[in-house]
Amino acid sequence: MKIQNAVAGPLAAIALTVLGLSACGGSSNSSTNDTGGTDASSTINVCTMVPSSQVAAVARDTVIQATPDQLDSWPDPDAFDCTYELSNGQEMTVEVEVTSSTDLFDASSLALTSGGAFPVTSVPGLGDQAAASVNGLAVLTGKDNIEITGNPGEQSGDLAGEIKLATILISALG
Repeated sequence: MKIQNAVAGPLAAIALTVLGLSACGGSSNSSTNDTGGTDASSTINVCTMVPSSQVAAVARDTVIQATPDQLDSWPDPDAFDCTYELSNGQEMTVEVEVTSSTDLFDASSLALTSGGAFPVTSVPGLGDQAAASVNGLAVLTGKDNIEITGNPGEQSGDLAGEIKLATILISALG
């Protein structure tokens, strides 16, 4: 009798652990938010929100492929992006992180400096805060952090294209 109890104890513990783990799983449509909870939100398709035709106009090139991606990076917020492959071999990326964290915006702005090699300037009138350099554009809105990189015009300081794409995305996000 004692042997059965000795065996049943560990087996019961394993069974409860398995049941407990399966009860923790969410549906495939839920995601983890930046506080560790889950959101019932669906994925964001940035490629649909920022059409290839708009990117082509900004890049002054043909978009040959637009590839959406989702980065689940708990405890960081989920990020959704679209990489637009241009006919000249370059890529443009438009990304949105579902968070209004000023810390992430500051990190994005700092990344635009490439370790301090390039100056970052403020872009007034775009979102709650916006910053740009020759490496791209970072925008903080009331609920999202947006990054746009790879526009050929940004190297010459022409940020009109990134600003246009950010405006389209901000409007689409609502």
